[in-house]
Amino acid sequence: MGGRTVEWLSSQRSLPKAVILYSGYTPYLQRLLPWCRRNRVRLLFDAVEWYEPESPLGYLSSPYQWNIEWAMRRLVPRTDGVIAISCYLADHYRKLGLPVALVPPTTSSIAAGEVRRGWQLRLCYAGNPGYKDDLGAVLKAVSGLVAQGASIHLTVAGPSPSEVLAMLGESSGRELPWLLMPGMLDHASVQKLVSSVDFSVLARQHCRMSQAGFPTKFVESFASGTPVIANLTSDLHLHLRDGETGLVCAGPDESSIALELVRAMALDEAAMRRMREACIAEAWRAFHPTAHVESLRNLIDARSPA
Repeated sequence: MGGRTVEWLSSQRSLPKAVILYSGYTPYLQRLLPWCRRNRVRLLFDAVEWYEPESPLGYLSSPYQWNIEWAMRRLVPRTDGVIAISCYLADHYRKLGLPVALVPPTTSSIAAGEVRRGWQLRLCYAGNPGYKDDLGAVLKAVSGLVAQGASIHLTVAGPSPSEVLAMLGESSGRELPWLLMPGMLDHASVQKLVSSVDFSVLARQHCRMSQAGFPTKFVESFASGTPVIANLTSDLHLHLRDGETGLVCAGPDESSIALELVRAMALDEAAMRRMREACIAEAWRAFHPTAHVESLRNLIDARSPA
């Protein structure tokens, strides 16, 4: 792994100013570090996650996990700089003396659909929950409110219907009038879904993985003009302003989510329109690629390693 990359770099007529490594850990770094040092080319690491196993025992059984830990703790500090997706990662490597450019997920597809506030609160979750997103808490919060007579509709795209129903403790094949489960959708369909609802909902457990990463689904929601209901993890506090670009949950638990859903149902069309406009403005300010050109240029143009 990484051998053909080094061969390709060596075959070029002129050397690059920098090599940016994304999603390549120990094997790639072990090959690229000496090549870049020998050829006086800057090696930058694009840090977008810091994976961890579901339990500490995972470190003993997963070579992949050891590969990541060795890279993040021992090899990345030997590079010439880091592009960090979150303050958690940026602060970690700055403390080790590395230059850092802080760049969240970006998108150039920023456009809000015209959505009118109807009698029913429309919500969506689109993505792969893994073990960092507590989709089960969202489902139970909505289910509990619907059972009390609330008019809410939730679309869950990504997980299979059987996976979604299992989170609710329901049998496979059960149909619930308040829940739509289209399964995996292509990107265009996800954008259309997210832009058509009142809120996207995201509940994340507090762990290293959720603090180090940054949810792309959050950026895509803002870029569609759709406010977010979520608890604060990673750098969401920099963008999710309660009552302005969404609603902030006290935690990722069912009761905290339910409280914010009740608040969401009380919002009128004017309040929803203001939120959608604020989300679009924040997407242009924070998530459009042009917002990060200068910091990336400074990182890449820094003096070549000695």
